[in-house]
Parts: sequence; structure tokens; C-alpha cells
Amino acid sequence: MIRNQIISSTSVDAHGQSIPLEELRSLAENFASATSATRMGVAHDPTILPVGKILNGELVDMNDGVIGLQAQIDDFSCDFRPYAGPDDEILYSAESSYDSRPFISHSSNADGKLSVSLNPCEFDKENFLDIENHLVEMRDVQIETAFRKSIVPDVQVLINLVSGVLVYLTVKKTFEKTSDKLSDRISDDVIKCYDGVKKIINFIYRKVTVPKTITYILSEPGQPIELVVHANNAETVMQAYENLASGEVRETVNKYICHLGDSLDKIQFIYDSENGKWDLNYITTTTGKVIGTAKCYKRAINLYRATLQASTAGFSIGGCATLSDEGNSNI
Repeated sequence: MIRNQIISSTSVDAHGQSIPLEELRSLAENFASATSATRMGVAHDPTILPVGKILNGELVDMNDGVIGLQAQIDDFSCDFRPYAGPDDEILYSAESSYDSRPFISHSSNADGKLSVSLNPCEFDKENFLDIENHLVEMRDVQIETAFRKSIVPDVQVLINLVSGVLVYLTVKKTFEKTSDKLSDRISDDVIKCYDGVKKIINFIYRKVTVPKTITYILSEPGQPIELVVHANNAETVMQAYENLASGEVRETVNKYICHLGDSLDKIQFIYDSENGKWDLNYITTTTGKVIGTAKCYKRAINLYRATLQASTAGFSIGGCATLSDEGNSNI
């Protein structure tokens, strides 16, 4: 289903902020990118698989001199069909009938540094400045700003790891059997990055004034793996990080690489803290296809239907469009 929808404007929003006209123009141009497309999700939940795709965008005049960003959206939420996985498990798949671009990824290059992306709207101003200053003091860490517009935003922290870390962590047992200089060098990089992540997580928890669950999203440039951890303490996040050494994530990734070939673009896992394991959630391909587990698909559709019946819109346009020097932004 194709529909045109105003997704942002120059007017002041519920956070007391407004997006400048030039930024809206830049977003409209990004929507028409030849290399990647912006997803339509629900409620800015990173574990909800895309249920639509932005085909393009344009600026339109609204009332009282306000300029709006109108997006042309291909909503394929009703097009999901059963899909046989590599072990003949039943998954669910859909894709745009009009657009084959892959979806924009959260992962960024960050000049080879460990990078952290935060939404200022999710913190008290003073606490956010404290976090920002703390990250600046960590020489090998880069901070980025991600805006997710929501009436009551939850806290999300995007962590982009240094290249090579996920490879090491997900095949750790293999590396432990070697003692050459390459393994030692990789091990030093992993330890440095591990320590950096631990310091960041502990400091952020100290700055969240109301105890709540924080969603951590970990990725790495050049790797299709995206890891999601929901936790209300730093220990759970670090335990999830360490449990990658079981090799289950890498085995699943390799299985889907064999199944999908070069078309595998992103494969997301969610940490099950109760059972101490990583569960496959959904996959996207280089041709724009979305493949979700039965659990992921059913949750997405139920939330989608609930949003349609809600009095306020809850669809989210996400995926890291860059706003001038502000870093990554979701609307």
C-alpha cells in the first residue's frame, strides 16, 4: 500500500524543538538515495522488523508558513508470507514491490573509533552534558547524537564497536587456541574496546535518574551482526557481551550466509537474559527483503495494529539519516 504522509515539519514539536528547513531538505534528498532506503518501523522499537519503506520525500507548504516533510511510504505490513529457513523452520518474509534498495544500517565508521550514539531527549539536560563530557574525556570514543521523536522516549544507546571485535568475540574459542602475534594484537584491541564499553555502560546507568530498562544496540562496521540487549543494570549487558564466546551467534550467522549467500545484509539478535542466550530476531537483505522469526513477526503485526487504533501516530521513520553535524538522526 502506497501512502503519502507528513512525518516532520519546521513547527515546534512535543520536545520543544524544531527541525530547520535545510535539515528537512537534506532528509528528503536522503530518502531518494540510490544506495539505501529508510525503514518504516513502529514506536522507534529497534527490535520491530521494518513493516514499510520510504520511497522518496518532498517538502510541502502547510498552514501558517510551516514547511512539512512528506514521505511516500510503501507499507508492506500485510504482505508477509511464510518463508522456509535453512533448517526448514518457518519464518516470515516481505519486501517492497517498488524498491529493492537495502535498508540504512545503524552502524557507522566513526574513523575506526568506538562510538556511542545517544538521544538528548531521553536524559535530563545536566546528565546528558555529564555523559557527553565523560565520553569526550575518553580519547578513543566518539559521541554521536540520535534524535528519536517520542512523547515518552525510552533510553536507547547505540554502540558501534571497533572493527574486528565482533569477529573475535563470536569465535573466541578459536582464537584462544592460537598464540601468534596477530592473535595477541587482536586480543589487546578487544580488551581495550571491552573496557571502554564497560566504562560507558556503568557511567550511563549512574546518570539515568529514574531506574528503567535501557536498550543497547551493538554493531560494527563491515559486520552484518546487530546485537540488542534490554537491561536495567550494567552487569546484564556485560554478561550478554561475554556470552558471545559460546559461538552460537557466529554459527547462526554462518548458517544464514550459506542460505542467503551475498544477499545477507543485517542479522539481528536479542539477548535472552533469563536463559543466558542470544536469539535470532530478524534479517534484512541487500535486495530489501525482510525475514523475521515467527515471534518477531507476530509482535510487529500486533504492535502495528494497535498503533493503527491509537489516537496518536506511532509509526517511526528510522535508520540514521545525518543532520548536518549533529550525527545520526531518527524521526
